[in-house]
Order: sequence, then C-alpha cells, then structure tokens
Amino acid sequence: MTMNTAREAALLAAIPNSPEQYNQPAESAFEYFTPKPEQPVPAELATTTFGPLERYHPEEDAFMIPGYGAQPVPPAKYVPANDNAVGSFAGLTPEQRERALAYRGEENHGADRGQYIGLRRSAIDGRTEQVVSTADIVGINYADDENEPVVPVLSDADWQRHAEETSFAFEQATQPKDRGPFIQLYPARKFFPFDPRPDEVFIESIAHGLAHICRYSGAGDRHMSVAEHCTLIARYLAARYDTATALTGLLHDAPEALSGFGDVGRPVKGKAPIISETEGCIYRKAIAPRFGLPLDIPAEVHEADSRIIADEIAANLAPMEWQEKYDRPLGVNIRCWSPEKAEIEFLATFDALTGRKRGMA
Repeated sequence: MTMNTAREAALLAAIPNSPEQYNQPAESAFEYFTPKPEQPVPAELATTTFGPLERYHPEEDAFMIPGYGAQPVPPAKYVPANDNAVGSFAGLTPEQRERALAYRGEENHGADRGQYIGLRRSAIDGRTEQVVSTADIVGINYADDENEPVVPVLSDADWQRHAEETSFAFEQATQPKDRGPFIQLYPARKFFPFDPRPDEVFIESIAHGLAHICRYSGAGDRHMSVAEHCTLIARYLAARYDTATALTGLLHDAPEALSGFGDVGRPVKGKAPIISETEGCIYRKAIAPRFGLPLDIPAEVHEADSRIIADEIAANLAPMEWQEKYDRPLGVNIRCWSPEKAEIEFLATFDALTGRKRGMA
C-alpha cells in the first residue's frame, strides 16, 4: 500500500457514518440527525501540512439522507431580532441594562416592534443618561410587517404643531407675498414703495407724477414742478458732463413720484428718516436698475441740486432768512412751466439722452 493509499484509508476510517451504513435501515429519520461520537484523528493526519484537525466536527457540515448520502446542513432560519434590534441589550453594562429594562417597562414605544436590523437601536443618551432609541429620537414607529405603513410617533400637540406648520408653509408657497401698501401711478398702475421692482417703473408715470408735484410744498408765487427742476438740472449737466451723469440728474428725484411722500423739504426729511430711506431704496432697487444708472448718485448731481435752489428762490419765493446760505446759483432760467408743459419737456429730455423714440417704457 502506497503512502497515498494509506492516507486515503485513514481518512475514510475517520469519517463517521461510513458508506456501508447508508443502506442500513434506520429506526427513525431522527437517527440521521443524531450527532455521532467524535472519532479519534490518526496521528499521521494530525501532523500533515493541513494542520491539526482535532477541532473538526464533520457532523456539523453534513447529515445523511437515505439514498442520497451526506447532505449540507442548511443554515438556521433567519431570526431578525438580534443585538441590533430593540429588546436586546448586548454590550450594555449591568447598570445600563437595568435602566433599559426599566425604560421598556415604563415607556414602551413599540419596543417589541420594529425588528429591522439597523433601524432601531437601544442606546444610552450621554446627555440625559436615559435609555433611548433611534426611532424615539426621530419620532418614527417601524411597522412589524414591511407592507404596513410607517407612521411618525407624535403626540397630539406635535401633530397639531405639524399641521399648523404644514398649513403655514403651504399658504406661504401658494399665496402672494405681502408687499405692503401700494400707490396708484399714472395712468392706472400699482407701485409698492416698500417692495420696489424695476419692471414696475415707467418713465411716463414718473414724468406725469413729477410734473404735478410742486416744489417747496406749493409755497412759491407760481406752480413750479419737480419735473421742471429735474429737466433744468439734466440739461445743465448734459452740457458739461457725460450722458449718464445728465440722465441721473433727470431721474434723481424720480422716487418722489413713486414713494407717496412727494416733495418733502430737507429739514423735515432730517426728522423723518423713513422718507429718505424709502426714496433711497426705490432709487437703488428700481430706478437705477431700470434705466442703467449708478447706484450712488454722482457728486456733480448733488452739487447741481443744491445750487439750483438759489435760482428757484430768486424766481419764485419770497425772501426769508434761511435762503441766505444759497448764494451760488446754477444760472438756469426758471420758467414755472405748467404741469402739461413740464411733462412734455421732461420726456423730451429723456428721449434726447437715451435716444429713445417716444412711447411707453
């Protein structure tokens, strides 16, 4: 007998339930499932390169079926409840386990449910030293059956708050934004002074509004409009500076036609900051973007706006002591145009500076 033959014979002798037993009748089917006594391992096999085999238990890997021989042992039926599922406290200290058991008894939030691995775990909250679970933290109750709906675990107060927040969010998304009060512009347009938008600004509305707003709150001998004031400044600047500066001069008081405040004297504006703030917001958010103007009004425009006061005082206001500081006139001719004339001249100047053909813009 060769070495290989002897080794094979030894291997066969070490296997329980040898082939000769296959055809022998069994008293019951359970005989084939009964573990057989462990057989000694030949010394020859225990010292081979395969390593020691003392721990090998072949009956764990196979069982016998009459007529079919050795068959693989099927794995144990899967039981989803394990150390990851609620109800198991593997890895907890005795003190933590005691608190966990007390928690399950006092506040059972479906502790015997939710047997999906990794979805619900018992844990100790380090901040409160309370036994909590992931499902309790996120407010979810996992169903026993995957076909059952998964619903939040919320108290009546939580449900009420959730309903109110959902309703509020829906209303916010579907209802128009509250833009505050609006004023009517010529001819029949709405403008929201506290939510100004460029696409709601039209030069005809501005021209018509400024033509009917009187300078100095109507204190002059004759009607002198803000439209005439702006037109004279724009023409003065156009002769000395670039077109953008002149156009800014024409529209620097445009917010007065859109704010609802009209022309308010500088001393009053100083005591009512909302007026200047509203006008500044209208200019930066609506006027400047609409007509491509700089967000900050140039210093040349501010200078001309102050100096023309001397011309207007001399032409249309009775003398008073406050007028003495305005002693550098711009040198323009105050005509005191009618509202209709002032509107026409304002639009003509706008057309000349922008190259626009007459029409709504």
